[in-house]
Amino acid sequence: MTPRRATPDDAAGLTQLRLIMHQAVKPHCGLDWMPACEAAFARALAEQESMAVFVVDHPDGPGLIASAMGVWHPSLPGPTTTAMRSGEIGSVATDPDHRRRGHARACVAAARDWLVDEGCERVRLTPAPDATALYAALGFAPRDT
Repeated sequence: MTPRRATPDDAAGLTQLRLIMHQAVKPHCGLDWMPACEAAFARALAEQESMAVFVVDHPDGPGLIASAMGVWHPSLPGPTTTAMRSGEIGSVATDPDHRRRGHARACVAAARDWLVDEGCERVRLTPAPDATALYAALGFAPRDT
């Protein structure tokens, strides 16, 4: 399973995965945000300048089973970096029926690698408590280290 870079045609599937992510924290979250999210995904994926989303397709047909989004922002050099971009990974989600098979790991690794290729020396993410081991295995460390 190799993730691929998402296209505007994946906006609906990405929004569904984002719903799964939100429902893991708040099971009864509303759905009124979903049309705006889908439109935002489609717009951002069409531009594909400062954002890339990596996905794993459903093995048995249409749809997505995992995703991770990388976004870079302009930044200023400082004492610990001369990079002009900083990166962030978010919207990491896996369909519950396909968890524990390495799909999120592959998507996060692809997003991280893309951000590094885009000039980010540092990449930030906010892990869910049950995902800290995954991120540590991919080389992420708490900020204070």
